[in-house]
Amino acid sequence: MRSALAVAVVLLAFGGAATLYRLGPEWPSEMVKNPGAAPLAPPPAGALPLGAEQPLSRDDAGEKLQNPVPASPEVLAQGKQLYDVYCALCHGATGKSDGKVGAKFGFPIPALDDPAVVERKDGYLYGTIREGGFIMPKYAEVMTPLERWAVVHYIRRLQKP
Repeated sequence: MRSALAVAVVLLAFGGAATLYRLGPEWPSEMVKNPGAAPLAPPPAGALPLGAEQPLSRDDAGEKLQNPVPASPEVLAQGKQLYDVYCALCHGATGKSDGKVGAKFGFPIPALDDPAVVERKDGYLYGTIREGGFIMPKYAEVMTPLERWAVVHYIRRLQKP
C-alpha cells in the first residue's frame, strides 16, 4: 500500500512538472516548420503504384489479356472459394443469376451461362472482375491478379453443361 502511494505521488509530481515546464517542443509550430509537412507533389501523368496493373477497359482486356494461370484442381478450388465470397451473392451459387442480393435489384443480373457471357474472352471476364460492371463493384483492391484469373477458371467451369 505504501509503495502504491509512493508511485502515485511520483506520477502526480512528474505530470505537474511536465505541465509547468512544457517538456518537448510545441507541436503546432514545430510541425509547420517541418519540411516533411509540406503537401506532396502530384505524381507524373500515367504513374501507377508499385505492382499496379495498367488500367484497361473490359473490351481492351478481352483483346489483350490471356489467362496465364493453368487450370488445376487447386486453382479451381481457389476460384470457387473466391466466387462464393464475391460473386455468388448476385450471380448465384451456380451462376444462374439467382443470388439473393441480385434478386433485390429489380432487373436481371447476367447469368454466367448466358451465350453472350460464354462467348466473351477470358480477358473480358477478368477485366469485368477487376474493373466492375454496370452495378457490379470492382474487385481490383480485394483480389490479386492470380486470384481473379482463378475466378475466371471457375466461371468457365460453371458454364459447362
